[in-house]
Amino acid sequence: MIKCCLLILLLGTFPLCVLGGEDSSSVADTSAIRTLSGLPAQLFQGMPAGNEVIPPFHADYESRAVALTNEARMKKGLPALRWDADLANIARYHAADMFVNDYFGHHTFDRVNGKLIKRGDAFARIHRFAPNARSENIYRGQGGPEDAVDAWINSRPHRKNLLSKDVHLIGIGYCNGYWVQVFGMQARQ
Repeated sequence: MIKCCLLILLLGTFPLCVLGGEDSSSVADTSAIRTLSGLPAQLFQGMPAGNEVIPPFHADYESRAVALTNEARMKKGLPALRWDADLANIARYHAADMFVNDYFGHHTFDRVNGKLIKRGDAFARIHRFAPNARSENIYRGQGGPEDAVDAWINSRPHRKNLLSKDVHLIGIGYCNGYWVQVFGMQARQ
C-alpha cells in the first residue's frame, strides 16, 4: 500500500493532507514497539530535543531521492536544492520514529500499551531541529527512491512543496519503507 502525506509550515500553521491512505489514528493497534539496530527505542519516545543525531539508514536511497527531486525542479526551470544536514537529521528522525512507533503522520506519537499517544505537533518537532524548515512531505511504501519521488510529483500538494521557488535546501530520510522530505529556506545572514 502506498501512502503520501504533506505538511506546509507557514506562519505557524500547518495544514495536513493525507493522500492514498489512512492517517495515524487508524493504524492497527499493536503493543510491540519496533527496534532499530544501534539506536535505543527510548530515543523515539516523547518529543525530540532537537539535538538527536540520526545516521542514514540507506544513504544511497537518500542521495538518489535528492537527485530525482532536483531533476524535477530543473525541468521546471527551478534551481537545484542543496543538501542540508540539519534538515536530513529531522527527516531521518521522523522516518525512524514512524517506523519504531508504527504510525504514519506528521505529528509525533508514541505507542504506549498498544495505543498511539500524541506527544507533539509537527511544527514543534521540526523547528526544534531547524527553524528555517518550511515544509515536509512523507511517504510510505515498499519501493525505492523513484517510487517515493514519483508519488510526490504526481500529487498536486506534494509537487507544490517539491517545486516551491521559496525553498533552497533539502533533507531526506528513509527508514524501512518510511520516507520524509524536509524543505528549508536559506538561513538569514
